[in-house]
Formats: sequence, structure tokens, C-alpha cells
Amino acid sequence: MGSHELNWEGKSRKLHIPQLKVIRKEIFQKVIEKYKRFNITGENTKENFKYWANQLILGDNLYVMNSLVEGYKASINLIYIDPPFATGGDFSFKIQLENTDNNEIKKWAYKDSWGGNITYFLCMLYPRLKLMRYLLAQDGSIYIHCDYHSSHYIKLLMDEIFGRDNFQREITWNTQSLNVAGFKSQAKNWIRASDTILFYTKSKDFTFNKQYIPRSDEFIKKHFTHEDDKGIYRITRRKNKVYLDKDPGDPVTTVWNDILSFNYVAPAQAEGLGYPTQKPEALLARIIRASSNEGDIVADFFCGSGATALVAERLNRRWICSDLNPYAIHLTKKRLLAINKLQGYKMDSYYEGFAPFSLNRLENYTQAKLKQRGLYDNKKYVEILAKKLSVISQNDSGFFGDENCPEKLYYFLPLEERLHNGKIQEIAKNAKQLGNIDSLTILIWDIEDDVYKSLKSIKKREKLSVSVKKIPFDLIEHIEDPNFVLKLYDIYAIKIGVKKTDENEIKLSIKDFSVENNDFFDDKLLKNVKNNLDLIDFWCVDYNYNNTLSNYDWYSYKFRNKIDISLISSHTYSEDGSYTILVKIVDVLGNEYLRKADIQI
Repeated sequence: MGSHELNWEGKSRKLHIPQLKVIRKEIFQKVIEKYKRFNITGENTKENFKYWANQLILGDNLYVMNSLVEGYKASINLIYIDPPFATGGDFSFKIQLENTDNNEIKKWAYKDSWGGNITYFLCMLYPRLKLMRYLLAQDGSIYIHCDYHSSHYIKLLMDEIFGRDNFQREITWNTQSLNVAGFKSQAKNWIRASDTILFYTKSKDFTFNKQYIPRSDEFIKKHFTHEDDKGIYRITRRKNKVYLDKDPGDPVTTVWNDILSFNYVAPAQAEGLGYPTQKPEALLARIIRASSNEGDIVADFFCGSGATALVAERLNRRWICSDLNPYAIHLTKKRLLAINKLQGYKMDSYYEGFAPFSLNRLENYTQAKLKQRGLYDNKKYVEILAKKLSVISQNDSGFFGDENCPEKLYYFLPLEERLHNGKIQEIAKNAKQLGNIDSLTILIWDIEDDVYKSLKSIKKREKLSVSVKKIPFDLIEHIEDPNFVLKLYDIYAIKIGVKKTDENEIKLSIKDFSVENNDFFDDKLLKNVKNNLDLIDFWCVDYNYNNTLSNYDWYSYKFRNKIDISLISSHTYSEDGSYTILVKIVDVLGNEYLRKADIQI
């Protein structure tokens, strides 16, 4: 390790992070038994499948990486991260709704909240870099993308954690090589036109494949002016012959002028998704090609829009990516599913379609985050949620009421409990005992099961209208922010239809999407929406759900106005029997809905 280090108030060298289990929730794949490019049978894996599946993980990367250490210590060959730059800004992006008149939704991406106090930023990044060193293979490399706000601080952290001798290069990416104009050009200063990428390794024995910039047509025409029986060649200053088919081009230096950013030219814009901090695929391709080989594991723990996963996929690498934002995970998933249909940087995939990948989460993640804030054991988080909804406790019964609407109750399902048919019957019975109640809203943190039939039976039997609404995942990051508005949505707003069209064939369709009980879609947004079904962004079907892992074998989605979504799916069963169909739907804001249906073939 380095002999010097950066100190600040609050620095802690010990990691006190709960060990959470990474659990597979969903998997997207072709038949995994036929996918044999990466057979993993070594000791450094906790995979439940015989063959590798790439991983897309939702959650705070501090918890994610700590949970990966046991199974992947010293196993990841390349890490690229593009962390917040400590700018102090809020980052959001716009979602354009289809079939509407200039209707856009502004969606929060992340808050770069460390700009006002650099010590907060250092406290955030320091333990994460230490975990990355644990995960990095002995011959592995790590690239940290940053800018002038934080590069000098990060350099000192990296010297301490990875060792000053393992610093390899500081790369300058010229982000405005073709255009220095507009508002930025008016600054009374040198015009900022670059980002910094710090390149470190775990040891002196590291993977590196030298990269070259191909010769331009102009260079070839000017210099390759000779020809013999071996081909066209040029003469160097040292009078050596260099044949055109043997000339790799100019070695790439530490100043990258040839990769375009998204803001200035059409070729880059064709790839752009409007997601803040999205990086060009060409940038990731250069790094991945240089510092990994086919079959190696590439990781990005601030994956954002998913460029690292997409490029690693195309270049025949395994990958593990994570992000805190559910919409980032959703967008990455769609980019992978559409891998051969995307415009932008031209890079051939190694196969048609995508390799198997799973969507993973951390078990008991929300509880761990609440415990970290001291809000779990004392149920303080329930008080905060109740205050945000302006409801008050009903005699410590577990129910909350609205003073302006006494016949309506709210119930916060405890985090350690699961909402199943028996539980919802129990909650409804207890609610009716409190008096003349005609409406009950149950708030849940995660969707585990489809209890819609129970809601209908309760309404018929008890004359009680029960709705189940989901607390958004990103609330956990804002729960103590008094200005954060809690928005909920009805998880059963989607109506599906299941019809048997032949002896062994069924047709599944989305019939309706109700937005009446959805706080995310206000009247201003909806006034130009011609059909509520246009608000559906993605849906997928597991036609043989086993009640544990969702293994989706059909999906349809929208992507950049280039791919149309189908609202009808069909499936033919090869064997008679009883089957459970699981349907997952995602709206344009990334909110998830889950429906199930049982059929007999």
C-alpha cells in the first residue's frame, strides 16, 4: 500500500456492512442447458445453475459488493465505474410518451448530493473502492471515470487502497473535440472539454491488450503508395516496409480524441438515450478490449443506462452490473433484449440475441437500509410514511385513518411479512372490527404474490373495497427528506385476459390499464394520452411459473420509438397438466405490476 493517505472527518478503515444474500428474482434466457460458453464449476461461485448467467442487481452497491465478496473474491477481471462526480446536482432525464402531443415525463435518475461537502463524498466512495479491491482478480484492472470536481481526491484514495505503484495511467477523454460552442464557450475561463479516467491494477501482472486507431483513408492514400507480390505497403522513416494488411494503425495514447460524446454529433446521438451521464459504447469497448479477454468477468457497480453490460455482452465477456435506480435496471434490461436492433456504435455481437442474464435483488435490503438509519426496530419508518400521507394511527391498532374521510383506512404491511391470501383476509377482518369502514388501502414494499381474487371475494362478502398499493423502491433513499412526496400506485391496475384458443394453445392479452389510483400519472400528464395502454412500456410472461424463480420465455417492449410493443402473446404447451402463468408489466415510469393465472391443459 502507499505510504501516504488522505484523511478527513468521518473516515473509517473498518467496514461495517451487513451481509445480505443476493437472490435471483427473474431470469431472461434462451434454453440455459444449451448455453455452454462459460461452464463454471469452480469454488469461487455461489451460482445455483450449472452454467453462467450474467447478473443485473438492484440495490445500493455497498451492500451489493459486500454480498458478492464471499462468492467472487479476487474473481472479477475488470471493473469500470462512473460514480457521481460530487457536483451537488440533481440528475434527471425525460421520457417521451408515444402517440401523444409533445408529452414528456421528467424522471429522477440520482442525486449527486456530495457537492456541498466533499467529506460526504469521500465517506461514500472509500468503502466501495475497498470492496472493489477485494473483488478484483490478481491480474485485474479498474478504471474510474471522473472529472475535475473529484479526480484529485479519488487519485489519493486509489493510491492508498490499490497502491501508488499500481497506478498505470491517467486518461484524458476529449468530450468536445468537434464542437466548443454555445453557453459553455461564454465562460470567463478555459473551456472545460474533458473527463478523466484513472487506470489502476491489482498487481504488476495485469491483462493489457494494446489498442490501435486504424489508418484513415487519407493516410492510406498518401503513404501506402508501393506494391509488390506481397501486397500494398509503405516505407517508414527507418526504411522498413509495412504492409497495409499488417499495419494495425497508431497505438492509442492517454489522450482520447476520437470517441464522440452525445451532445454534439449525430452518430453519437443515435446511440444516446437521454439518460444523464450515459457514456458511449465505443468508450467502454476500448477499455473492455484492452483490459480483459473473452470469457472474463467485467463489472460496473454504477451501471446507469447499462453501456458496460451491453458492450461486455457484445464482446463475449461475462458481466455483473448493479445500480440503485430501478429505472436504470429496467433500461439496461431493455438494451440487452434489443441488443441486435440498436442504432449507434457498430459492433458485431458474437451471437444472435443475448446470453442468459438474471435480475437479482438483495434479501432483506429495505430492512438493512432502515436499520442503517435507525428507523427499523422502533418502527419509526411507519410514522414517517404516515406523516407523508397525512394519516393518523387508530388507537395503536396498526391501522391509520384520514380525518377527512373516517370510513377509509390504511395499513402498512410490516417488512418482515408477506401479503398472501390468508394475510389479506386477516387484515380485512380486523379492519371491519374498527367500525363503519368501506375502504382499505394496504401498502406494501414488494410485490410477492397475486392476491387479486381475495380482493374481489372480500368486496363481495364484507362489502369492503380493498386496494393494494406499492411503496416505490427509491423511497428508501429519500425517506428522511421532508420535501420528498410519497407517490403510490395500485399494483392491480392492469387487467389481463387468458383465452384457450386450441387444445394446447392459449392467448394472453393486456385488456386495460387503469390510472385512477396511480399518483405518478396526474391529470396534466394524462390529458394528451389517447389510450392508457400507451403507458405500458414492457411486459413479459413465464408460462410455467414455479412460484420461486420467474423464468421469462416471452417478452415485448418499447424502445426509442423503434420497437413496437405487442399487447397479445400466445403459447403452445407440449404436455397436458396444470400450469401457473406469471405476467409482469412495467409502465413508462418503471413501476412494476404482477398478475398470475392458473390454467389446465
